[in-house]
Amino acid sequence: MSIVLILFKSIIFWGILFSFGYQLSKYLFKKNYIEVLIALSGLIGLGLYIFLINAIGYFIAIKITFYLVLLIFIIIYGVLYFINKPKKLEWGIDKKWRKILLITVLLLIAITFIIDNRVPLADDQTALSCVPGAATIAEGNFPVMAIWMPQYPLRYHYGSHLLAAAIYKVTDVPLYMSYDVQVSILIGILFLLGFILIKKITENNKKSLIVSFLMLCIGSLYFLKGIKGIFILYNKYILYQDMFAPFKFVLEMVTPLLSRPSYVWMIIFPTNALGFVLIIGIIYLYFSSIKENNKKIILLNSLLLATLALFAETFFAVFCFLIIIYPFVFGLIKKDWLRAKFFLITSLLMLMIAVPIAFIQGGVLTHYLGIDGHDIKLHQAYGYTDIELLKRGFEINKEPWILMTRLGENNRLPIYSPKFLLEWGLLLILIIIAVIYFWKRKSKYIIFLELSFFVLFLIPFFIIFPLESCSTERFFYLANLFGGIIIGLFLFDLYFKKRNLEHKLFKKIIFFIVTVLIAQWMVFQLIFLTIGYPPAKWNNMDKFFVKKNSFEAESYQWVRENTKINDYFLIFNFNNDYIETPNLKFILNTGRIAPVYTYISIEDNPIDIPESYAFKQLQENCDKKLIKYLDYKYFYIDENWPEELKNKCLINNNLELKFESIEGDRFIKIYKIL
Repeated sequence: MSIVLILFKSIIFWGILFSFGYQLSKYLFKKNYIEVLIALSGLIGLGLYIFLINAIGYFIAIKITFYLVLLIFIIIYGVLYFINKPKKLEWGIDKKWRKILLITVLLLIAITFIIDNRVPLADDQTALSCVPGAATIAEGNFPVMAIWMPQYPLRYHYGSHLLAAAIYKVTDVPLYMSYDVQVSILIGILFLLGFILIKKITENNKKSLIVSFLMLCIGSLYFLKGIKGIFILYNKYILYQDMFAPFKFVLEMVTPLLSRPSYVWMIIFPTNALGFVLIIGIIYLYFSSIKENNKKIILLNSLLLATLALFAETFFAVFCFLIIIYPFVFGLIKKDWLRAKFFLITSLLMLMIAVPIAFIQGGVLTHYLGIDGHDIKLHQAYGYTDIELLKRGFEINKEPWILMTRLGENNRLPIYSPKFLLEWGLLLILIIIAVIYFWKRKSKYIIFLELSFFVLFLIPFFIIFPLESCSTERFFYLANLFGGIIIGLFLFDLYFKKRNLEHKLFKKIIFFIVTVLIAQWMVFQLIFLTIGYPPAKWNNMDKFFVKKNSFEAESYQWVRENTKINDYFLIFNFNNDYIETPNLKFILNTGRIAPVYTYISIEDNPIDIPESYAFKQLQENCDKKLIKYLDYKYFYIDENWPEELKNKCLINNNLELKFESIEGDRFIKIYKIL
């Protein structure tokens, strides 16, 4: 596929989503500025596209649904175009600011694409529930089944992988690059949404632009960890000491466990990208629906809120809680109970629509209730979910000054520990000062932002998730987002006060604080725009995706062209480079499922459920009945198979050789099981 054709398809794909979103937002709002509609177009187009392909995919093959929803959008666009034609729109910003916004967004998208393309594919993204899962979704794995045990549904937030699969199939962009594309565009959308939301508070273009930028870029002091790198490199290259992974400290500077710039959270965990966009967009629409008394906007917002559960059920649960308590907090602070009542009614209407949808649409919440028809509530060995913390509940922390997480001694991290203070100390000080500073203004937006931050920040200290201490870390993702907005609003409200503009020293102090706050983001940019990681290499995709002329390429092509998604492959590769992700390379390059039937219960010790027990027996005797029971259709045999097991499989089963390739000591044979 030529690059020109891929670009053309990509322009068509994104053009449809944005055009549909623009016309629908124009239809819904009685009056609004063009820049607002442009910002909302990405939110609405992408959000509803995911919602609809997920819903329709239960009834129509997902590969058809990818295109069908685009066709529906084109038809609706045509209808809305004529309905909206009489509406006269105007810009809320002058030409100068239009150019500034456009250039900023385009630069953000372009730079983010380059950086995201260079970030190595590793850790969570190589788990079977992530990029490998997207490869199978693109080939028809929908409703999404757990590819390590396809008799059971995937209990995971698969929204970003569903979107990646759609981009990959519709535009022919390589699968791994479809994540780069979606994250870079979503960062541009988030910046615009931040701008229009913050402008509601500041009513100033310059302030809104700067604060929207800081929303993405404010990080922690963790970059100071880089100081130790000076000594590491000195020992390595001056003293010639043998040191393992001398550049490891580089990535550690920008990827601490609890506090990173929102920009980095979005790149490292793509599910956060649309999750953050949906959160900021939903907040904007929440207040807009009340201002305009528009039930259509409430309906739209409810669908977007339900969609959020496909990306981050933690965000979904917290946001549902927030919009219930916010009206009461607002009423107490503003003493305006009439308006608080309108907030509460809007919140309840949204929840009445969004919550039932979230519990039936798939993902974690659906399977938590057992609506999928499977009563086994198991902790997944490959691809963790939040099932455990929902099913088993949580415990109240009797020592709320200690965070239960993967950092610290015995997973206990006191709030006063140097590790925690390095990540959150400066940010917390500034946020508390900002709350005091803004107290007299009692802005409905600022109250919501501050409430959101403290709810997200405090939950991990008061609640313990005994099965998954790492689940507490997810609350900090959004805390960084809201914290960035609050700090940005505070610093630049101070900066632009007339009396402060005349004091050069004061301005220098503000600039110094901002520089320190965004240093982590700047280091991240510098690393991946220059040396990369690992150093001197563009990315590590060649480790996962085969080249056309490689030995495995022909066999993978045969699999893609001659088998279906429900043709399960039996593969034994005990020398697998990806121990935590069995058969990773095969799945990524074929989009087919090669189950390993490994499931670990929510108890401390593994248990044997029927499929898991059968697979263990199969590894001993390769019995024909077990092969049939586990529904394998093909053997993919290569030199990595244990010789004794290979012989048993060939003897005990009726097979037909479908493909064979030999190159020196290497060989690949594909047998169809009759």
